[in-house]
Amino acid sequence: MAVSGWLPSLGRILAELRQTPLRFPLPLACALGFSLVSVADHHYSAPWQYILLAIFSWGLNDQELLIFFFLGFFATLAASLFAEGKGLSRAWGIGLGLGALAPLALRVTTSPAGPNVWIEGYVLFLGPALVLLAMSAPFVARRSSLDAFWNFNRGAWLGAAFAFLVSLVVAIGLSLALEAIKTLFGVRVPGRYYEDIWVFSLALLWPWQALAAMPQGHEEPAAPSCPRLLAFLIGTILVPLALVYLVILYAYGAKILIDWALPQGHVASLAAVYATFGVAVHLAAYPLRKTGNLMVRQFYRWFYPALALPVVLLALATWIRIEAYGFTEQRYLLAVFAIWLAAMTLWYWRTAGKGLVLIPLSLALLLGLGSFGPWGAFSISTASQLARLETLLTRHSILLDGRIVRAAADIDWEEQRTISSIVDYLSSSGKGEALRPWFEAGGLGFEQAAGGAALVERMGLTFIGRWQTEPIFSFQEGREMPHLDVAGFDTLLDWSDWHSGRRSDAGQTAGGRFEVELDQAMSSLTVTGPENQRLVFDLNALVDRLRARDADADPSALMTLEQAQAGFRVRLHILEIMGQTPEDMTRVNSLRAFILVGRDPG
Repeated sequence: MAVSGWLPSLGRILAELRQTPLRFPLPLACALGFSLVSVADHHYSAPWQYILLAIFSWGLNDQELLIFFFLGFFATLAASLFAEGKGLSRAWGIGLGLGALAPLALRVTTSPAGPNVWIEGYVLFLGPALVLLAMSAPFVARRSSLDAFWNFNRGAWLGAAFAFLVSLVVAIGLSLALEAIKTLFGVRVPGRYYEDIWVFSLALLWPWQALAAMPQGHEEPAAPSCPRLLAFLIGTILVPLALVYLVILYAYGAKILIDWALPQGHVASLAAVYATFGVAVHLAAYPLRKTGNLMVRQFYRWFYPALALPVVLLALATWIRIEAYGFTEQRYLLAVFAIWLAAMTLWYWRTAGKGLVLIPLSLALLLGLGSFGPWGAFSISTASQLARLETLLTRHSILLDGRIVRAAADIDWEEQRTISSIVDYLSSSGKGEALRPWFEAGGLGFEQAAGGAALVERMGLTFIGRWQTEPIFSFQEGREMPHLDVAGFDTLLDWSDWHSGRRSDAGQTAGGRFEVELDQAMSSLTVTGPENQRLVFDLNALVDRLRARDADADPSALMTLEQAQAGFRVRLHILEIMGQTPEDMTRVNSLRAFILVGRDPG
């Protein structure tokens, strides 16, 4: 194993930065475009906005532009590196890059884009696919050794890491310089200038420096060169961590067999994260497979066979989630990843690890295929969730003959939560148009921008957020300025309690000292008088009455409670009460009320 340093000199950095626009003109143009659009987003009435308006005339909005430039950076980089690997001219690289941008622009402009498109839409697939393609591009359709592939990616990834540190230092330094000018000279510095510094540092300087450090020539090395720092990290930190996580997953697998119970919780995500980390460590350990310490050598040899159990856990947990809740882009991605890992495990076992370039290239191909078409994640997820929603709405007679009608009867809380979750998912991920025919046929109207909550409420249901695990209630005084009749009382206490569990307070009235205690677990408020008179207000019963009232009725009339005992009198005027109702019980989480205390004239 050859061990080398990797920190470049300043002169080399500057020389490479000057050459980068000639070597990678299209990727650098995409980075510049991303930076300008990001800056224009928070510079109102600035010249950048005129640039955006000119582009808007072609039907693009700022989010679409950001996605186009982000994906375009990696697509054109892959095209340029492919041309270099084949020994083609830079003109060929530019031509291939422009050829890659054309279908990408069509994909961006014709795809529905909800607010979560970066994590729930086609970007979730195309982004990683294009990164993996760029890793493999110089070696596609070309005879090359595993050493050349590893050496190129070692240089590219370490160069990107160094470039990130450079951009981070520049951003922090310039931000501190602006702060010094602001403090020392009393100059007003708008906050958006700080944002500009970070945008240009991370969206332009970082990729520029990373491109400048991109290895050239892709020649066959005599031996893969592993920097000392990387060898240390692999041998003493990364491989031991990968082994610890593997042991944990095997222990969990044994627990499943002993309990004979299916995986629960976030097993699929954890298995996928481990597999991703393990594959990355395995690729990084390639030059140490024969010369590293015993642990590294054994890890490199047995990693893929040992991956069998995590793959089984990932596949099983993903199947359980899909069976219960249908497809989403994330579950589709997990399913694709499980298939790919199973294929890689078999391939590695049959070939003893030959053809290292196929690892990122095959995954890039699968992710790319999953980003479009009727077989893609978007189409399958839409069809899956729409079918689930149709079944639920038809069961409760909300969907009749292809049209939405308002719910005529109470629906179980869990099913309302499921309906809310599906509608919110479809709306937030750009799939809401699939619901338009049902709403318009029912005469309820449809606007994509209305959001999932508004659409659920048009069905006559209560919208329940996806993170809400128990039924909740919330009632407020309907009048903006409640009228309080204080006749016969000598003390007014504006009292509130928020999530404390149990709280006691004391006050003074003309008849002596009194105490107020809220027991949230028992959902009761107790006021104790100066002679130990004990008045208990049952908040459970109050909540039951409030929930049972007509939906359109003002709750104010029910939110005033009064009790008296042995000359002690209390009126409770509730302004707001909130809580949860798990398993047919009431748990008050917060209460605000006016407490009137006085003597009972009777």
